[in-house]
Amino acid sequence: MSRFAPYEIPENLLEPPPEHPFLTWVSDHRQLLIASTPCVVVAVAWFWVLFMVTQTRHTRVEQYLATAKQDEAQGNYSEARLCLDRVIRLGSGTDVVLIELAGVLRQLGQEGRASGLMATLAPLEQDQPGSEAAHLVMAMNFLNGPQVTESNLFDAELHLRRALAENESSVEAHAMLGKICAQTGRYTEARQHYLVIIKKRPDLLRPLAEVLRAEGDESAAGSRAREALKHFESRSEDYPDDENSRLLAADAAVFLGEYPRAERLLLRGLYLEESEKLHQALAITYGEWAKSFWKKSDDVPREAIVLLEKGLRQDSQNPVIREAFSTLLKRYEPVANRVRSVLEGLTAEPETAGVALFLLGSDDWHHQRTTEARARLEKAHELAPKSLDVLNNLAQVLASEPKADLPRALEMANLALELSPESLVYLETRGCILAQMGRWKEAVADLEAAMPAAGNRAEPHFEISRAYEALGLTELAARHRARAESLEAEAVTDADSDEP
Repeated sequence: MSRFAPYEIPENLLEPPPEHPFLTWVSDHRQLLIASTPCVVVAVAWFWVLFMVTQTRHTRVEQYLATAKQDEAQGNYSEARLCLDRVIRLGSGTDVVLIELAGVLRQLGQEGRASGLMATLAPLEQDQPGSEAAHLVMAMNFLNGPQVTESNLFDAELHLRRALAENESSVEAHAMLGKICAQTGRYTEARQHYLVIIKKRPDLLRPLAEVLRAEGDESAAGSRAREALKHFESRSEDYPDDENSRLLAADAAVFLGEYPRAERLLLRGLYLEESEKLHQALAITYGEWAKSFWKKSDDVPREAIVLLEKGLRQDSQNPVIREAFSTLLKRYEPVANRVRSVLEGLTAEPETAGVALFLLGSDDWHHQRTTEARARLEKAHELAPKSLDVLNNLAQVLASEPKADLPRALEMANLALELSPESLVYLETRGCILAQMGRWKEAVADLEAAMPAAGNRAEPHFEISRAYEALGLTELAARHRARAESLEAEAVTDADSDEP
């Protein structure tokens, strides 16, 4: 056959194609479809309306929530409450929304309503369902107060255990429980809580190391701290702007006693960008570095004092630096004059003058140089009128004999309590002043409330025994006097045993 012969079409391709089954069904039911078209159109329309209503409600909820957030940020709590109420009326009152509403009510002074709402969301009864988020918020409220008491810790722990009952893998609940257990000396339990979540929360490696050190496992503690240092130092190198990783790496280095390494990390961060947190961390580094010298030996080298001076320049209000200066002034007489000389020099610099005067004035008060103490603390108060420590110490100096100025001392104590109403330390100071003024009932009220902060000090017991005696409550007076004398005798014994 020729390669160019005409192509023959197969017979089966000449037949018409079979009809599709669906088209056949449509053809057979044409009349039914035509008759039902209005119903189909109505159904589609209803579905469309329902969809649009749902979408509109969702959009309105989002708008109300966004507005509520904005109002809260601006302090417009009444408007925020109104927005949240509307969200709830639209049927979107989730636990998160109700928790936010409770916070707004608390800001509006409606503590009863707020507490009632949170009680329904976070009940402590085992047989009642609760919200993990609400229990976590309740726990944080107890832990974030100005002064966390044993009662606060107990209540927070109850809510955290309920949060774990709702969600046994709750990372935040385990983290907070670990911290509470560590604070209360339950190191084994703290370690267990940390280990459950350590892979998800590497920032807890350092707290875990501290728990292990408290348990006496220095090797494991060092291993965990070094793991934290490696992880966060690497992150700070990869992401130089990650300030939190830099801080965590420096903290681990300080724990390991690698102070120069911590210093380099923090100074590198400050070179890249100014940061108050980095300055504060650097001050802590210098403070711990300085203290490491006299932990090893009674000799305090000049280098330690230089480090403290550097720390004070980084953060003049840092408690680690202030405590270290106070320790040297009180316990290390051979270097006390050198320390005082450094502080005298720092009084000439505006950034450090206030705290230097406070430290020198407190040292004068400790050594019963009342006139010098009063002059320096008065000047410190002028420079920092809202410094709580200055107010408290100045109140004590003003109340001291023989030239006591009790009305002004009371004024200073009251101002400290206005700024920090829950401070038991400042409450004790005011109670002692009121006792000196002969206002016995007020003195007893303050001193009794402040007694949990008295610790092993005899003075508060002596003061309250005088007040009870003046009020004719001889039995209570005798009880506190006996306690004061016992504590005083213990202090003398401890002082004798510390002598070489």
